[in-house]
Amino acid sequence: MVASLSAAAQQVGQPHWGNSGPHDAGSYCQWPHQTGFFHHQGSWYSEYGRFFLQWYSSLLLQHADQMMGRARRVFQDAGVRLHAQLPTIHWWYNQAAHAAELTAGHYNTSSRNGYLAFCQVLARHQAGLVLTGAEMRDCEQPSYALASPETQLLQLRATAASQQVPVTLSNLSTRFDADALAEFERQSFDAASYRGIDLTHVSALSFGNMGDVMFEPQNWLSFKDWTGRLRQHNEQLRHPPRRAAASAAAQRQAAGAAAAAAAAAGAQQPVPHEAEAVPANDEREEAVVG
Repeated sequence: MVASLSAAAQQVGQPHWGNSGPHDAGSYCQWPHQTGFFHHQGSWYSEYGRFFLQWYSSLLLQHADQMMGRARRVFQDAGVRLHAQLPTIHWWYNQAAHAAELTAGHYNTSSRNGYLAFCQVLARHQAGLVLTGAEMRDCEQPSYALASPETQLLQLRATAASQQVPVTLSNLSTRFDADALAEFERQSFDAASYRGIDLTHVSALSFGNMGDVMFEPQNWLSFKDWTGRLRQHNEQLRHPPRRAAASAAAQRQAAGAAAAAAAAAGAQQPVPHEAEAVPANDEREEAVVG
């Protein structure tokens, strides 16, 4: 890695930047605001910081591109879609630097969408995206963590939608309480948007971390009730109710016929107002419960 960093620094004409990583990033037990690199106006936003984070995140993107390429060559004749799971790192999401994400290699900050390049890699390989943490709520996070799993999930889904990458939602923890299951359901089926981008329905759901606790009587009943609701949502998406409405062309024809009949009779009859047609929605994306 040092050789790669050194080569990148040489390319931008700053060879001394390639000697090591940031000297002011702090230690594992320090809060972001206690470091010179990650605090609100820290060196993450300096010319050097942007260089380092760009190089650091590029290693992860290169690895993803290589792995997806190899997997695609292996499975290209099998008729299956590849998926990549991206861990949702929501601590410090409401902090300018997004310190936890930067440390993990995701160059995502309050002023930069670090997930766009990753979704472009997936789109290039015609792969889907698996996102965890669909059951998590902002109100459950400790205030000092400046966390927002809900907003981060919206950003990730919107970024995937902008690149036409299908999304599968999954859980991060093993929870069967009503709040967690309801949040998972809401994230999966409720209409939402993020910065002007309407979110499409997820392509699939995945419930992970199933073990003995799932089959405890109350948990099993909660899970069965939840999957029943998911099936109902799924059926509504597959077969949306049709609204009976004549087409605009048919209504114009009827209005014209009425006007002609009134003129022939020598009477001034009011022409029916042209009603707006309401098309049946037959093109909703299916949500598949996996």
